[in-house]
Amino acid sequence: YQTIVQCNNSPHQSSPRLTHHLILQFLIKYPPHESYVRLFSDKLQLDFHSIESTFALDIRDHEQVKRLVEEFDVILNCAGPFTEESASMVGLIANSKSKIYFDITGEIGFARSSFEQNNSIAIENKTTLIHGCAFESLVADLALKMSEKKLDRIKEIKTFYSFQHSKPSPGTRITMKLSKFRNMYRIANSVWKVIKSEEEKIPVSFEGVHFTAVAYPLPEIAFSFWNYKPESVMSYLLLSKEEALFVGTPEQLTGTLEDELEKLKKRKTNGPVLEDRQAQQCRIIVQISDHSGKTEVLSLFGNDMYLITAKCVVFSMKSFLEKGEQKFGVISPAQLFEGIEMKTLNKLGISIRD
Repeated sequence: YQTIVQCNNSPHQSSPRLTHHLILQFLIKYPPHESYVRLFSDKLQLDFHSIESTFALDIRDHEQVKRLVEEFDVILNCAGPFTEESASMVGLIANSKSKIYFDITGEIGFARSSFEQNNSIAIENKTTLIHGCAFESLVADLALKMSEKKLDRIKEIKTFYSFQHSKPSPGTRITMKLSKFRNMYRIANSVWKVIKSEEEKIPVSFEGVHFTAVAYPLPEIAFSFWNYKPESVMSYLLLSKEEALFVGTPEQLTGTLEDELEKLKKRKTNGPVLEDRQAQQCRIIVQISDHSGKTEVLSLFGNDMYLITAKCVVFSMKSFLEKGEQKFGVISPAQLFEGIEMKTLNKLGISIRD
């Protein structure tokens, strides 16, 4: 295989974003195959001898992207926002023969539309598209796959995220800022439903601590729907009652998404440094119930979500390429770790408690 890693797609960004840099470090440490890795970015400078070359590409230029897809077998896309700037590329990949695509998107609308638009043609072309190989949503996808074996037909899935000492990276900030222009989705009554954040606040308690759960729709909702066909799926962010007061209020939109995106790209912001990342703590609570009324609850704990994402995507690539997987279409990342879900969580640095 010849592999391309896409880092940035903006001429305003002079270095790879935090998550991309960590992914590159892991690709060098754990190469997914014996072939070399080529990387494209803008003005990218890295002292990695295993990287053959770098070059700049405008992901919005159809002809440039077309040449890229024709040349490379495996494409790892780390350049968000995905909804606005990667849909065309993913469509080209799906319509090409025997391609393999990975990304780290956390955008549920992007994952949903990719399945609906690309799954059938990708299967026909023996091409594989794997979205969300990241802390959100691979970890929850792995936990669900473990629990599914203990349950009858799954009826409802809820995941709850709690973060402490978490400083977002520049890429995460862009995704959060653009979310006000996008629809949010969940599964309700076995179909996709557009939701409003102010309608999705619910009071919850875990181990005697009270929270307000607010809408935090992630690709794992789509993964669950594809794989298990439940009646209801939603993911939430856990906040204190005081924090929740500032979330979910309808925001008056000013300007266009395109203007907002260009403005955000021009800002020079720094992500969390190593000390900040090491202080990060996250808990994911996965609640699954089946049609017989049985419920399974798993609590997962991790530190440094950016490092976990780097491990997620590199281990996903290694698993797929080393095993010579024959899974085609749009698939969820946990499908790459069938039977070794617990081992994979341990490798990612995730501890788990029933």
